[in-house]
Amino acid sequence: MKIKLTTEISTSSYGQLMFVIDDNPVDYYQGLKAIRKQYTLSVKQLSEICGVSASAVESWEQGRRSPSKPATMLLAAWLEKQKGEGK
Repeated sequence: MKIKLTTEISTSSYGQLMFVIDDNPVDYYQGLKAIRKQYTLSVKQLSEICGVSASAVESWEQGRRSPSKPATMLLAAWLEKQKGEGK
């Protein structure tokens, strides 16, 4: 599975998080679940990467809330690091 994270920054203080999995755009909550599965991350581990609480990640994955711009940027940086390490 090939996961790509793109971020579109709008005029607001929040970014629009979008994932592309195997060349198909998916909603952020589907993308987050795919990332956790691919990297075998728990909700707690993903929350630590994004600098938020585990309940925030659960809210994202359930589609109730969207990640903030800072959380999105931390996740993007972590994914880039994984790609650089060949993971």
